[in-house]
Amino acid sequence: MRMKKFDIGKSFNNSRFKYGGYSALSAILVLAVLVAVNLVASKLDIKKDLSKDKIYSITDQSVNIVKSLKNDVIIYAFFETGNEDPNVKMVLDKYESSSKKVSVQYRDPIKQPQLAKKYSTSDKTVGAGSIVVESGSKFKTVDYNDLYNYSSDQYRQTDINSFAAEQQITNAIIYVTSGTQHTLYTLTGHQEKQLDADIKKQLDAENYQVKDINLLQGNAQLVKDNLLVVNAPLKDISKEEADKIKSFLASGGRAAFFVDITKEVLPNFQSVLSAYGVKTQNALVVEGQTDMIANSAIELLPSIQSHDIVNAIKSNKTPLYMPVMQGIENLNINKSSLKIEPLLSSSSNSWAKTNLNSTKMSKETGDLNGPFNIAVAITDEDKTSGNTAKLIVVGGSTFMNSNINSATSGTNLDFVMNSFNWLQDKKDSVTIRPKNFEASTLMINELQKLTWSGVVVILIPLVVAVLGITVWFRRRHR
Repeated sequence: MRMKKFDIGKSFNNSRFKYGGYSALSAILVLAVLVAVNLVASKLDIKKDLSKDKIYSITDQSVNIVKSLKNDVIIYAFFETGNEDPNVKMVLDKYESSSKKVSVQYRDPIKQPQLAKKYSTSDKTVGAGSIVVESGSKFKTVDYNDLYNYSSDQYRQTDINSFAAEQQITNAIIYVTSGTQHTLYTLTGHQEKQLDADIKKQLDAENYQVKDINLLQGNAQLVKDNLLVVNAPLKDISKEEADKIKSFLASGGRAAFFVDITKEVLPNFQSVLSAYGVKTQNALVVEGQTDMIANSAIELLPSIQSHDIVNAIKSNKTPLYMPVMQGIENLNINKSSLKIEPLLSSSSNSWAKTNLNSTKMSKETGDLNGPFNIAVAITDEDKTSGNTAKLIVVGGSTFMNSNINSATSGTNLDFVMNSFNWLQDKKDSVTIRPKNFEASTLMINELQKLTWSGVVVILIPLVVAVLGITVWFRRRHR
């Protein structure tokens, strides 16, 4: 039997060789493209933050702040080698990549105890997880625990609910580069409430120094750059104190008044508010519109108006939870320099209980008709002196409680801090807030569900089938 002579030339023209060659060439090209894309991505550091609140990114506000820096800023991250927090590291990388003026350096507090000691103060000790922001001779230390916010449930189990690294670091950069620290005085002597611990923590983060002040003791005096907070006094202030507060405001002072319903009449305190065109009504607001209440008719989810203080909250469509509130009445005084702007309001279906001893929530004779403003912002610009007084008046203080704030995922705290920062003209700090740490799923509507179902169930299999039939048909007719 004679064997066929093998023709190498013809084998290269064989259809099987051609298709095999095309397949191999296609595979090589795809692999080359993937390698090239990977190399480019690694050089350009292309990463996409897909978390709901952009936890691993920094806001445009922070980017603009570091891009406008005139002096160098060094951020020391104290972590034991190999135990760096990946969340913190990703955020620090964003600062460093956003400006040549920012340098991030990692230091091990165990291996370099003298450096850690250098930045420790009587208030804060630098240890594992601490962040130190330094520019020139100024520095600010941020504790690791301040990079996260925590909440406790009814069983006293603590969970992380938000990530505050950007807020803490950006405000530390503002502090070391601007040298500005605002002083906030809380009035004492009239059975006022203390500010909640969460609020004090945020005030420290945003470069406020918090002090108590009793205007009847010694030479206690408020100056123009101070911020006065009067938090739910149960007793009236004296005429002397009222005069001091009025004088402070007339000189361009700033003040926030959180006013609870009281059994005792507070005429001297009310004289301060009436000098700026408002008074609190000392009547409990009851909401009659069901979509504006939480658990009961006195736990309000108020309508949010348009103002710099609340615009971000309104655009995020996050509700404020305001229980046990009273209305703030506009006295309509004739003063052209005075501007009173509503921040939060009840509906036209609300009413206010004037009889505080009544056990009925339903509307009774003598009750006031809504709607009511439960928070207002006031500006009084004196063009003669050039001084501008700014006030915030809120018809209650219960909403600042940490448990109530947790129920809003921090929105109530945002309102408080935005109010303070607006009073002090702190535009840089007004919107940088902790970012929620919560598991979230991809939310798609019904149309999107149908579309993607069609793509996955019908379109993709159809395309594969058409391509398969095309290849089979071409091979059959060669």
